[in-house]
Amino acid sequence: MRDIMDRRTFIRVSVAAGAAALLPAAARSLATRSDDDLKKGLIEAMKAKGAYDVRIADPHGFKQALPVPNPFKVGPPLTIWPECRSVVVVIVPYPPVLDNHLPVEQREAQLKNGSAGLAADGASAVFNVYHPLSVRVMSQALPAGARFLGLHGFKAMTSAGGLQVQGKLAAYESGLGVYGRSGLILHRELGNRMVILTLMTNAELEPDSPDVFETGCDGCGRCVSTCRGNAYGAKAKYPPSYTVTACGQSRNEVLMNEGGLCQNCFVNCPAARMTDKALTAWLEARV
Repeated sequence: MRDIMDRRTFIRVSVAAGAAALLPAAARSLATRSDDDLKKGLIEAMKAKGAYDVRIADPHGFKQALPVPNPFKVGPPLTIWPECRSVVVVIVPYPPVLDNHLPVEQREAQLKNGSAGLAADGASAVFNVYHPLSVRVMSQALPAGARFLGLHGFKAMTSAGGLQVQGKLAAYESGLGVYGRSGLILHRELGNRMVILTLMTNAELEPDSPDVFETGCDGCGRCVSTCRGNAYGAKAKYPPSYTVTACGQSRNEVLMNEGGLCQNCFVNCPAARMTDKALTAWLEARV
């Protein structure tokens, strides 16, 4: 839970810093772009800072959002912020270079050593389960979107009232991916090797549609066979196949008994079409 909360705090602070760097309100007379131009400009601004892909989700969707309150502190965009008119969904590649069962302290040490010179502000230490290059791009891409929207007279925020948008559901709604057998979102190219970020805005942007494609999960089953908590049903598909409480209990047991973080369903998924080496090279070219 510490990792999740730190991640949210980092993103919120990063976006706030980006918004604080905006030009004075008088300079915002640039808000004369058409909706299409605004969306195109936003995507270009975020990709220029390392976002792999950017899509827009309609906040009036999200019919499968968890009811509020819930232990994950997520909710439908319009419940979180009634002014929301678009949800910007961003993905950043995430090559899992760390040993899946390495104790937490050693993971943190590896990240700090591996990220030397990449994040002088020490931000990489916050994400002790993320690749340091992914962290660097995350800290660039989302604030770039907030700055762009602010310069055109629009508000942008990652959370409100202690709630944020469900990342996986936002990725599905925007067409960035589909649910795999494990419940992880799979992208056509990245598979599950990605971090999903969301930004709510009051700008009216043309939403993208879900992009349903075959994942190959039916002939695989690695997430099921390697799950240490037996959190998956034998035959059912997500979401009924997955028991979040069983997963959470198992992860806590691994953490308490072994000092490590179980990510078996993530690291054993073969859906990515790019190798971890290729993903790392892609990130290196953008930091």
